[in-house]
Parts: sequence; C-alpha cells; structure tokens
Amino acid sequence: MNKALIHQNRKEDWETPPEIFQPLHQFFNFTIDLAATKENSKCPSWVGPKGFYEDFLTLSIDSVRGHNCWINPPYGRFLQPFTRHIATLAKANLFIVALLPGSIDTGWFWDFVQPYARVFGRRGRIQFLPKGASGNPGPSILAVYNRDGMTPAGWDRL
Repeated sequence: MNKALIHQNRKEDWETPPEIFQPLHQFFNFTIDLAATKENSKCPSWVGPKGFYEDFLTLSIDSVRGHNCWINPPYGRFLQPFTRHIATLAKANLFIVALLPGSIDTGWFWDFVQPYARVFGRRGRIQFLPKGASGNPGPSILAVYNRDGMTPAGWDRL
C-alpha cells in the first residue's frame, strides 16, 4: 500500500458504500457504528459526532457491551490508535467487525489485528463514498473479533 497516497488526502471520514456494508450487516446484524458522523452512520447507534477520533479512542468497554460493533476507522494517522483500542475492546470479549486497509506488513496489523481477529481478504479496491473521490490506494481486509467460525460468505466478491 502506498502510504504517501494515504496521507496525501487528509479527509479521514470516508463512508463505507452500501454494497459493502449491507451484506455484512445482514450477516452480522450490527447495532452500533464505532466511527461515524450523523451523515455517514451505518447503524441506529453510533459513536461521534463531536469528532469520532476522540469519541472512539475514549470509548469505554461498558458503553458498547452487548452490541454487535461495526467500524470503518480512519485509514490515515489515526489507524494505529484505532486498531490499538479495537484490540483493547476485543480483549474484553466484545464483538467487533473492522474494515481495514490490507496492510499486513505493518506494526498495527501484527500487534492489534492478527493476534485477536480472524482476517478475511478480498479482491479489488473499495471505492469509499463519495464515489470517485476516495482514490483508495490499496486493498482492504475484514477483521472479525470474537466470532470464531463466522465466515461472511461472499465477502471476497463484494
């Protein structure tokens, strides 16, 4: 993945397209979006809107216990602290599905994803919303925390 391209665009609240989110939601029945604004939330409950970076990074375990959590975190400079906090929540046995860059050569992947999640790759690049503006420079993976044996059928074809 070209890190220069990721950091070139400072916008970090790209929206997950419905053709990616809806099949996953049907499979996992998400109840909270952990990194959202009012405009791009995918669930009735969501973490934001003051600045979802600070809101998520200070999120307590008890505030999301019992939820099926979805997160498409910012892919730029906040990715490492986000994946660190996802791992913290996962260690408390919370169910989280994270849409992440397919950067399996990074420290955040080996420290905060690989030890705690089942990881699924996919073909092609996701074009986040608004379409044509995201310029997603790399592949994506789906990290499923605390749901062994659950494989989102067809994820690799979305």
